[in-house]
Amino acid sequence: MATAWSATRAPTRVAIGLAAALGVIGPLQLGAVTALDIADPLAAVAMLATAVVVVAIVFAAATWWRWSPRVVGTTAVLLMTGLLAIGGALLGYAIWGEHTPFGRNLMLGLALFVDSVVLLPAGLSVLIHWALLRRPPAGPA
Repeated sequence: MATAWSATRAPTRVAIGLAAALGVIGPLQLGAVTALDIADPLAAVAMLATAVVVVAIVFAAATWWRWSPRVVGTTAVLLMTGLLAIGGALLGYAIWGEHTPFGRNLMLGLALFVDSVVLLPAGLSVLIHWALLRRPPAGPA
């Protein structure tokens, strides 16, 4: 028989991961974007927050389905692979794809912005969630 405490441990850890990712990565990203003199630094933080919430939802669904080290590890690998694929596709399109009349530098700048401001911190969020969820509690969950 599962107790109320063991049933809420995975959601609690996911919530702690969400708070830790937003609390640690968010201010660092805001400082970096502000130092780079980006016109709207809060928009970058909003994009990061969206990516971190999506990561938390995916981990919550995975632990709700079955909380085991294998499921959490597979989820982390799939998320990191997806983030890497998106970043690589953006960068590849910026380098080899069709270009706007504004030139290659605009597309390359946008791809590097999204890679460094959204996808890299989202990858750190995946690592934070993985570290918190990789060891399920002993006994029935």
